[in-house]
Amino acid sequence: MKGESVAGVLGRRIVRVSVVLGVTAAALGAGSGSAFASRSISKRADVAATRRYLVALHQRGLNVAGDLAIGEADVKALLGQVDAECPNVLAGAPENPATSKIRNEVFTETTHLLEEPERPATIAFARRVESLRWSDRKLTYFARGSAEEAQANAELALPNICADAKAVAASGFQSVSPSTSQFIQQSEAANDKVSIVVKPPENPPGELDEKILKLLQPYERPDEKKLIPRRPSRRAIEKPPSPSSNWSSGRPAK
Repeated sequence: MKGESVAGVLGRRIVRVSVVLGVTAAALGAGSGSAFASRSISKRADVAATRRYLVALHQRGLNVAGDLAIGEADVKALLGQVDAECPNVLAGAPENPATSKIRNEVFTETTHLLEEPERPATIAFARRVESLRWSDRKLTYFARGSAEEAQANAELALPNICADAKAVAASGFQSVSPSTSQFIQQSEAANDKVSIVVKPPENPPGELDEKILKLLQPYERPDEKKLIPRRPSRRAIEKPPSPSSNWSSGRPAK
């Protein structure tokens, strides 16, 4: 993902020049008060949008509690399917664009399968925050783009990886099936909703969710700290087991 630094919102002011001698202090005071009121309204809107975002994020966390174990069970079921239907199908496969694409499909599908139980909560969260906006354009861009990416990923249709792996093997490991090409294209498009560009001496880009939470901090209220989810455990973010190890070992699957 890539992204560029965006300047803050520029206010537009219409200035009337009068040739009448003497400008009253009352007129000057009215102009100053109007600008202050505008800033106050903008600040209140930012705080309100932040509240809605954090409440939606908290609700999503409640809805996906315990789903990791279900996702892990689904991945184990996929491993069993691979063992039964297409063990060692990639044994002896060379390293080339075709095998790279099928391995990409395997890893992506395994990751999505691990997160499949969270799909309804993820889509609900995305729909609740997709229209939020802040005076900080970067924050609005990141939050909306993140919601679009989450929903697009959750709505991906997962292909039959055994069928696709067999198609690669049948081609002599020279080409992939239309199913593989379509899935990879859709997955890449789903993860290309937000652009992040890092300019020196900035640090390398981290997780988009972390950037959003950092940008929300100026608008958080003290009682909203408890709504912010904790970072997942190391176990929760470990690379999921992949069926490809059973495909290319050259040994019968156990």
